[in-house]
Amino acid sequence: MNGRVIEVRPDEILVGSVAYPKTIEPLEFPDGINPDDFVLNTWNDENFALSNSQKLNGLDFDNMIKTALGSGQFLARVRDVTPLFRDVNSALRGEGVVYDASGKVIENERLTQLGNFVNTALVYLNDRFEK
Repeated sequence: MNGRVIEVRPDEILVGSVAYPKTIEPLEFPDGINPDDFVLNTWNDENFALSNSQKLNGLDFDNMIKTALGSGQFLARVRDVTPLFRDVNSALRGEGVVYDASGKVIENERLTQLGNFVNTALVYLNDRFEK
């Protein structure tokens, strides 16, 4: 059987047999907000960012939701977070990559932490449905 070596450029990362860019176009943020704390997401070819931790002034999940809704802040919809769950878990399985809002690939310990957060949040939400 003949094969070939896949050469990856220095600006790429090899995941499985696919080379992805290590960085992509970042989102612009106002001063004082760290884009590394957000995960890049796409819906209908439009890029946006989701926080990589569901927190608001240190509140737990329920109080965060109540406070955010009460103050008119934006909350992610299911259609916003579903691709994030899919993409993070694909990256954890070595089948793709996810980027932070700075445009950098999230990998290694950062990916593991993001996976723990995403999957814990999904279990938490599923547990809230009536049985």
